Amino acid sequence: MSLLIELISELRPSERRDARYWLATPLHNKQQELILLFDYLEEWIHQLKLNIDEKAAFQHARPQQKFTPDRWAKLTHKLLACLEQFLSYRRFSQNEFAQRNELLAFYRERGLYSHLQTRVRRYDNRYPTGAATAAADRFFHDHQLKKEVYFLNAVTKRTAKHNLLDQENSLLLAIMSTKFRQACATLAHLRLFPQRDYQIPLLEELLQLYAAAPRPDLPGIHIYYLATLLYRARGKNSDELFQELKQELEQHIDAFPHHGRRDLLILAVNHCVRQANAGRVSYLRQSLDLYQLGLQRKGFYEGGQISIYTFNNILGVALRLGEVDWAASFLESNVRRLPPEKKGEVESLSRARLSFQRGDFDQTLQFLRTADYQDVIHHLTARVMQMKIYYQRDDYNLFTSHVRATKAWLRRKKKLGYHQKNYLNIFTLAEKIQRLPPGDRSARIALSKKIEETEPCTEKPWLLRAVAGNF
Repeated sequence: MSLLIELISELRPSERRDARYWLATPLHNKQQELILLFDYLEEWIHQLKLNIDEKAAFQHARPQQKFTPDRWAKLTHKLLACLEQFLSYRRFSQNEFAQRNELLAFYRERGLYSHLQTRVRRYDNRYPTGAATAAADRFFHDHQLKKEVYFLNAVTKRTAKHNLLDQENSLLLAIMSTKFRQACATLAHLRLFPQRDYQIPLLEELLQLYAAAPRPDLPGIHIYYLATLLYRARGKNSDELFQELKQELEQHIDAFPHHGRRDLLILAVNHCVRQANAGRVSYLRQSLDLYQLGLQRKGFYEGGQISIYTFNNILGVALRLGEVDWAASFLESNVRRLPPEKKGEVESLSRARLSFQRGDFDQTLQFLRTADYQDVIHHLTARVMQMKIYYQRDDYNLFTSHVRATKAWLRRKKKLGYHQKNYLNIFTLAEKIQRLPPGDRSARIALSKKIEETEPCTEKPWLLRAVAGNF
C-alpha cells in the first residue's frame, strides 16, 4: 500500500491524466475496480490531501465485497503493477532511439527484409527531429544500425566480404559514451568521499585510446571525456580543461537530453565551487555563467519546478558576486517554481538574504521570523545571518546568547557530519572575534591566520572582514 500511495503522490498532473487514460483503455486494463480505486486515491492524495482510509477505498472500488487485509493487498498490488506498466511505456514512448531499435528487431525477426532495408536507409545518420543526439542511446542506436546493415548484406550478398569493423567501431563509441558518463559520476562521488579508493576498470585504457583519436564532432562522448579529465586534473591544467569544457557546453548543451544537461552543468558548477572555496574567487563568476546557461536552456527545471538546492545555490552565488538586482529578478521569476511544501521557508529565507545584502537589517530579521525552518541548512543559514546582524550592530548581549545557544544546539545534533563541523567552526571563530582585546594588533593577525587555516569554514570572507573591522 505504501508503495502505491508514494507512487501516486509523485505523479504530476499530466502523468495522472495519462495514467487515467491508460487504465480506461481495454488493451491495458479490463478491470473497472482499478479505475475506481485510482480515482479515489488520486482525489484523496492530490485534491483533498487527506490520509487514506483503506476500508473506505476498498469499498469504493468493490462495493459488493467485504474488506479483508488480504483482498486489499491483492487489489492495490494489481493497481501498482498496472501503473508500473504505464510508466514503463511512457518512458519508452519518449525514447525514439529505443523505439527505432525495437522496430528494426521486429522486422528482422519476422523476415520482413524490404521493410528492414527501408528503415535502415531512412535511419542511417538521420535522427528524429529534436532528438537528443548526444544521448548515450543514440550511440547504441548507431551500433544497432551497423548490425542490421551487416545482417542485410549477409542475407542478400552471401558471397561478398563483410566489413565487421564498422560494428566494432560503433560499439566502441557506444562503450566510450557510457564509460565516460559513469566515470564522471564515480569521480564526483570520490570527491565527496576521498577516503575511498576506487580503481575504475578500463578507464585509463579508454582515455588513452580516445586521446589518440579524439572526436570533438561527437559531443555526447567528447564533453564527458573532458569532464572526466577535469575531475582527475590539478593546477593550471584543470583551468584549461575547464575553459574547454565550458565552451563545449555553451555550444552543444541543447544536443543532450534534459537529465544530461542538468548532470553536466552540475559537474561543471561543482568544480567551480571547489575552486572558489579554495580562494579562487574568479570561479564564482564562472559558476554563475553556468547557472544562467542552465536556466536559459531549462536544464534546472523538472516538471516546471526547480529544486530547493539549486535555487539556493544560484541565489547564493549571485549575492556573493554582488549581483543583487539579478538575484532579485531570479527570485521573482522562480519562486513560484519551488516545491509547494518548501516554498514558504525558502522564499522568506531568500528575501532575508536579499535584504541583508542591501543592508536593511530590520527587514532581514522580519523575514527570518516569518518562517519555521524545518530544513536544517535553512535553519543554520538563518542563524548565521542573525549572528552577523547582532555583531555588526554591536549588540553584545544578543550576539553572545545567540552564539552560545547555536553552539549548544549544534553539539546535540550528532548526525550533521560535515555541516556540524563547519557551523561549529563559524560560530566558534565569531565568538573569538568578539573577545579580541581592543587595539591588540598581534591577536588580530593570529586570529586571521587561524581563520584562514580552519577547515571546513564556509564563512571565511565575512570572518576575515570582521577581524579587520571592514564591512
